[in-house]
This record gives sequence, C-alpha cells and structure tokens, in this order.
Amino acid sequence: TYAGAGQPLAAARLASRAVAASPRLAFFVAEQYRLAGDFARALRWNGRGGGGDRQARQRATIFLAAGAWHRAATTLGGLLRRGKLGARGRYRLAYAALKSRRLELARRALRGAGELHSIRRLRSALAACAKNPADCP
Repeated sequence: TYAGAGQPLAAARLASRAVAASPRLAFFVAEQYRLAGDFARALRWNGRGGGGDRQARQRATIFLAAGAWHRAATTLGGLLRRGKLGARGRYRLAYAALKSRRLELARRALRGAGELHSIRRLRSALAACAKNPADCP
C-alpha cells in the first residue's frame, strides 16, 4: 500500500475516493494528509469523520504537528474535562498549554499524569516559566 510505502499523499488521494462508501475512512485520509504535512486538508477530512473523542484526538494531533499550540491545548482540554485523557494525552496537553503560555491549564494537565522522565522535565519547565516568563519555551 502507499501508506506502508511511506507515500502518505498518494494514500490519502486514493483512500479519499472510498470515503463515500465508508465514512470511517475519513480519519485515515486525514492522518495521511497530516503525515504529508498538508494540515489544512487533514483538518477538513478530520471534520468528515463523524465527531466524538476519536475526532478530537486526531484534531489535536494535527494541531500539534502544525504547531498550533493554543488550538491543540483547547481541543485536548475538552478531552481532559470529559475524563478522556491518559498520561500521554495529559503530557501532550501540558506541552501545548506551556507552549501557548496557558500555565494553569498545563498544571491541571500534569496532575495525575504520573512520574515519567519527560513529565518531570515538563514540570520543571513549567516551574521555571511560572517564576520568570522569559524562561518560557
């Protein structure tokens, strides 16, 4: 397949033709466009996926890949409020919130996120940013 061969743009174009028969393929198409770096198309196809937590998670992944930190934090924050984020999702939310200087949201995300090395580093960066905003990433 094109996706397996590292050709996400070709995979997206081919699969987009089959979405009418199987709307769930819209998520696959969106992912292939994200991998190809075409974030606008990825978001459009993500919007055809039918909603729900799966759509929100993929949308957040697209925003993260595009460096749209505020939008990623907002999307992941909604999942956090609904109790739908595990440790990895909390880390992603905290990172996006820190990058968009939403420090309280980053703190909330890190509560209950565990003690992985990457999470400890993020907590340290958050503390430095709170003390001196010039130290924010």
